Amino acid sequence: MRRVLVLDDENFTLKVATAIFKSAGWYLDKASSGKEALALIDKGKESNLFYDIILTDIFMPEMGGVEFISILNERNIDTPIIAMTSKGDKDLILELMRAGVSDFLEKPFYKEIIPQLEKIINKYHERNERDRKKQEKEFELKLKQFEIEYKDIENSLQKAISSYKQILNIDNLDSEKIAFVFKPLSWLGGDYFAVKHSGDKTRIFIADIAGHDAGASYYAVLLKMIFDEYYYVPGERFLQMVNKRMLVGDNLERTVTAQIIDIDRKNNRISIINAGHPSPIYIRENKLEFITISGSNMLGIFADPVLLTKEFEVQKGDRILLYTDGLYDTALRDKSKGKIYLNNDNILNVVNVNNGNEKDGKKSLKSFVDGIYGDVNRISNYKQQDDIIIIAAEV
Repeated sequence: MRRVLVLDDENFTLKVATAIFKSAGWYLDKASSGKEALALIDKGKESNLFYDIILTDIFMPEMGGVEFISILNERNIDTPIIAMTSKGDKDLILELMRAGVSDFLEKPFYKEIIPQLEKIINKYHERNERDRKKQEKEFELKLKQFEIEYKDIENSLQKAISSYKQILNIDNLDSEKIAFVFKPLSWLGGDYFAVKHSGDKTRIFIADIAGHDAGASYYAVLLKMIFDEYYYVPGERFLQMVNKRMLVGDNLERTVTAQIIDIDRKNNRISIINAGHPSPIYIRENKLEFITISGSNMLGIFADPVLLTKEFEVQKGDRILLYTDGLYDTALRDKSKGKIYLNNDNILNVVNVNNGNEKDGKKSLKSFVDGIYGDVNRISNYKQQDDIIIIAAEV
């Protein structure tokens, strides 16, 4: 059934329209002004009902036909509009054409207008169908172009990821003395660590860079470059160098927590220089304790950050566990009344279980760190929240 809206302030015209359209089986709405017609259009839109054609007089109270058509154009309503004119309205034709009318109808009109209106409606639908097919074709072309561009971007991205991983690759670890788990939340990980051996001495550098974006990966590469070139510099001075470089900016403001751990196996000593990083865990036989170094500053904020050092004697076979705060952030578990995060006691329990015992013997470093990560992952229902680095070193 066709739906038609007729606007006219003359009752005679509306009566004629009622008779003609009802006899043709069309649904008819009538309005005596543009304002009243807009209300009918809005009401139909709420019910997803739209008119096939609109017939409007030019001169009406409250809102005339020209203003009414202008408002329809502003609302992007492209229903065919027929302007009903009298003999004295011919000079308005040019203005109405510019306003967007589809055709003109001289009053009074008769039932013979139905085929004319059908022709206009069909022409409107044919035009829309042509436009739709044209848009579909244009969309398909754009989609194909997008697929080509996306594939190129994906290939470039994979190359970038591969290069990034190669740059940060740790390839000089002593598997008997050091083991690690490195699980970035995304390939743009914000955690970084590096290891250098020199005779009986080992230096471990661990850092947690704020963020998981290209800026974080930029600083990870930057830290590697600095460490590769200046790893031999005394720990506090090295961290000052890192801090100074970060303050240069590059419009990528970041903060970094970091630690330098020097293991001297010849003299049985460990030195830790801390910059706001989580406390490492020291393990002797089955005794575990946090090496607390509180009060130091993160890097990337202050020109002269507070960096604290702690040294202590060790014995052969002792272990030290280093990690980034993702170890805590990842280990949460949904409960009916909130979320549970791992605390220091929980961490110590997980570490102790995976370190081994006197009966079964101490686990290998690899089994040790893998077990810690596995337990933390299970506690968190395998929902990682942050980058995770876990490093275990044995004296």
